[in-house]
Amino acid sequence: MFAGWSNDKYTKQELEKWWREIDKALLTVGAKGISASQVNSLGELLNTHERVRVKLASDRQDPLVLSKELASHSVIAAKAELLLVRKRGLMFGRLPGIKGLEKKEKKETSAEYFARRAQEKEEKAEKKKLNGSLKR
Repeated sequence: MFAGWSNDKYTKQELEKWWREIDKALLTVGAKGISASQVNSLGELLNTHERVRVKLASDRQDPLVLSKELASHSVIAAKAELLLVRKRGLMFGRLPGIKGLEKKEKKETSAEYFARRAQEKEEKAEKKKLNGSLKR
């Protein structure tokens, strides 16, 4: 029976707290193992999330071997560390000092767009009017 593994740099309480804070796994690894696209997906997820849970869909493979394989890929090793391994789940965390991507700005709604365009047109007309009076 697999007993699990945890990163010694953190206390069991910290790891448990972080595990519970993540509602669900954001990536699933199937019975065939890890694909290049899954490695890239985990790298992208770590750009936007400080910690990521990975679900192992099959118990055919040893979770510790699979987790070490995933953690050793250069895409992952450069920005994350393996935090916790359970029977059917892994948790990776972004390395300290590695910044994630900034959150994208909220897109403006169509109403905001038209209001901004109307304001720009008014300002342009005002500027044109002012320039016309200065030429005389």
